[in-house]
Amino acid sequence: MRHKGLFRWITPLRFGITLCCFGVCVAAALLFVKSSTEMISAPETPIAAAPVIAKGYDVTVRINAPKADDLYGYQFRLEYDSASFAASKLKSLIGEIPTIFKKEFDGYILIGATMTGDSPGYSASDTQICELNLTALTDDGKLPEVNITSVSVVSAELDYTEDINGWVYELISDTRNG
Repeated sequence: MRHKGLFRWITPLRFGITLCCFGVCVAAALLFVKSSTEMISAPETPIAAAPVIAKGYDVTVRINAPKADDLYGYQFRLEYDSASFAASKLKSLIGEIPTIFKKEFDGYILIGATMTGDSPGYSASDTQICELNLTALTDDGKLPEVNITSVSVVSAELDYTEDINGWVYELISDTRNG
């Protein structure tokens, strides 16, 4: 039996191929919409969305290390614009290394921490080391530019190593002082 018009063109094979092509197009469109939505969504770090940094605005700087191996203590310089930001609220993020200090100098802060007593060193990968708040002193609207230099570590056996590479910072939060 011969079909006339459109039905003559549609065979089961052609119908299956057409249906598959339609399904691929729908799936591609859904993936495009999903990826477009993800690009529009808020960034993971809320500070990047802050349009203006005004006087009194707090920025938390988190220091991270790719690896800690038998870490008993550490010390590094955090360089920043001390005319635009004031440092406060330093805290250790490693519970085993609770004793932390900072000493302010012109253009940088010396930050260090140590264990006390006869303890094994701390070991971990992707380690969050510490956090420091920087409070904006001006209304210039700029995020703090910081730099980590002169990283030194000491092991539980008191082996001292200078100029460690790989320590980085991230701006992780922002709050308004009230």
